[in-house]
Amino acid sequence: MNSLRKKSWLAVIACAVATFNSGALFFGYPGLMTPYWRELLQVDTGATGLIMTFACLGVGCMTLVSGRVHPKIGTRRSFLIGSVILIVCMALANFINSLPVVYVWAFLNGAGTGFIYGPSLTTAQHWFPQRRGLATGVVNLCFGTAGAIMSPVYNLLFGSLGYEKMNYVALAMLVVLNGLSLLGAELPDRARLTDEQRQARAAQMEALQKTGSAKGPTLAARNYTVGEALRTRSFWLVWITWVFVGAAGISMVSQGGNFATSIGLSSVVVITSFNLTNGISRIIAGTLSDFIGRNATGCFAFLLGATGYALLPFCGSPVLVAVLSACVGFSFGTLFAISSPLVSDLFGLKNYSAIFSVVFSGYGFVGAIVGPALAGQLLKRTGENYAVVFPILAAFCVVGAVCILLARKRRTENAER
Repeated sequence: MNSLRKKSWLAVIACAVATFNSGALFFGYPGLMTPYWRELLQVDTGATGLIMTFACLGVGCMTLVSGRVHPKIGTRRSFLIGSVILIVCMALANFINSLPVVYVWAFLNGAGTGFIYGPSLTTAQHWFPQRRGLATGVVNLCFGTAGAIMSPVYNLLFGSLGYEKMNYVALAMLVVLNGLSLLGAELPDRARLTDEQRQARAAQMEALQKTGSAKGPTLAARNYTVGEALRTRSFWLVWITWVFVGAAGISMVSQGGNFATSIGLSSVVVITSFNLTNGISRIIAGTLSDFIGRNATGCFAFLLGATGYALLPFCGSPVLVAVLSACVGFSFGTLFAISSPLVSDLFGLKNYSAIFSVVFSGYGFVGAIVGPALAGQLLKRTGENYAVVFPILAAFCVVGAVCILLARKRRTENAER
């Protein structure tokens, strides 16, 4: 068992390392570069609001693809594909001379992330089926805090080295860290396990399938197919949660920097605060959900995000703005932390990759439009009046809180246990 535990942690850490660059480029880089691109290309907030829309479309498309192919090609090959896409993305960053090129860059940014993030969550849960909240929390922690860690680093590099050299540093980080992740990341059924280790994993899975509590680690009594999952109410409640909370959260990535500058603060204040709790909440909420349940954890966090958005337009103090931005970040990070194990709670692990990829489409294809694009257009039409836009995003979080509270196992399944 000790040997199995070591292999399990090695795989989870490798997945976490792989997601670091993805998180930094997806959550940190665009927020800092958007003001620079606005000035460089002479465009308004409505145009730059679409940057994260294209990034989310990219992650949505490739998460759907990776969800289907990951079980067939394995984690290492999935990571390799995602890493190559991100390398091309950062090479393109030095050739941005128009808004369409920025949109292509954003789509590639999301596409590379789609081939890394989803497979990372799947792999982590397979290695730690009894502590899926903790396992995905570790991966999500690295994914989310990467933006907070790298935002000030990018800002420092931008100021000292300039735009082009900063991008070369980011590209070099991709090659080194993602290359290292290939050494340990792989699904258990593709790893070299002894018969004893395989039997131990099977026993863990069987025990979880017999657990009916909603307040601790559990697993669906049987493995659902994608079609079966789509016919359940809980699937669509989780999907709707991703649409609304995802839209609210990603809007802070695209508009947080602009909001900060509009009230005379540095964009780093909002972006760093948001990304710090966006990352930390993932392991806190993930671990907590293993004990009190995914539903209660999510409901509390989303209401916290609603409070942050509702109060932000009326605050000018750097400390208060940072705290309220952190509340939104905590809500957004919790969405990622609890949704992954909740999907396997409801539908099992066998077809998790494919089912989660469809759940994630609510974020990639719908939330991306509802959030950044809508926020950008409303700001354009209201003269950048955040007191109109942020309360709408607060309402999105409330909708998510209600939906996640209702997304539970069917009574018939609980009766079968």
